[in-house]
Amino acid sequence: MWMRFALALLVPLAATAQPMEVILPTSNDALFYGDGAGFYMYTDRNFDGEASNPWEGGQYGFHRNLVRTPVGIVGTRFHEGMDIRPRFRDFDGEPLDSIVSVDDGRVVYVNRSASASAYGRYVVVEYDWQGSPYYGLYAHLSDVDAYPGTYVRRGERLGRIGYTGTGIDRRRAHLHFELNLYLSDRFEAWLGRYSPRDRNVHGRWNGVNLAGFDVASFYRTYRNQPTLWLPGFLRRQPWAFVVEVPGGRALEIVGRYPWLLEGSPGEIPEGYEITFTESGFPTRITPISRLVFQPELVRVSDRVRRGYLATNGYLTRRGETYTLSERGRRYADLVATPATSVSSPPDRPFGW
Repeated sequence: MWMRFALALLVPLAATAQPMEVILPTSNDALFYGDGAGFYMYTDRNFDGEASNPWEGGQYGFHRNLVRTPVGIVGTRFHEGMDIRPRFRDFDGEPLDSIVSVDDGRVVYVNRSASASAYGRYVVVEYDWQGSPYYGLYAHLSDVDAYPGTYVRRGERLGRIGYTGTGIDRRRAHLHFELNLYLSDRFEAWLGRYSPRDRNVHGRWNGVNLAGFDVASFYRTYRNQPTLWLPGFLRRQPWAFVVEVPGGRALEIVGRYPWLLEGSPGEIPEGYEITFTESGFPTRITPISRLVFQPELVRVSDRVRRGYLATNGYLTRRGETYTLSERGRRYADLVATPATSVSSPPDRPFGW
């Protein structure tokens, strides 16, 4: 009896420990050879009256809207993905590169309207990696060859590189690619509460409801460590600030990403501390015994303080004092959405 029980536990553990098999979304692999200019699409920059076209602006992170600070020049605008330049164009300069799924997964959302989003035409694919769902977002597509609810195989075509969306022209055609956590099934209710006048035609698949991690760093690490344990990689991302949120309930995001939870409390705690990167990506959630009534900032890293690092508008700074901004409070509220009864919506193929 005990042996059967032990084996039953080992089966799901073995399934979650399976290594991933992930490829790049286009044939451009210059990322792996240190050729930033050959991989990333440049941005148009004008800083201190000097125009330039730095490829660095196509990276994940704070590489745009530069400002001078006491410690040097820092970027203030967050870019939640990587912009991959095309390898092939026709005689008119139109990009020809196909976009492919990075792994086996299921298409959960397709936006075919070029003008309905800053992303232009985009596709979201759900991947089941090591026991949790992750979401690839493929944006600015010229054409889309994907349909919601269908399964796709690794390397299967999703569309073609384009320049649909906001602020892009043919010379800067590229694929904007993200890998994300999904935050809340009740995103639309959250948006209606805080921004009732905002037009949202994408439902739960609005980009605000997807928290992206450093996808280029993931690919480089994965190339060197094919057996990479993704939750461990994500938990090791440099922290920037910690916010406490009310407890008294289980959190929806922990049910989806149980690796976020620090420890295994025997009962529902009175509060939680959520650790975020500077972009607002959650890396761990720690139960606490003190009663919390609303989201509040409790710690800021020395990296942020000494480096004048931007925090995506989630924190405000006056001198040496940081506080959680209204934007930060709303975002913490979204991340800390209370769990409801377990369900499997029709567009969740892996039981989440």
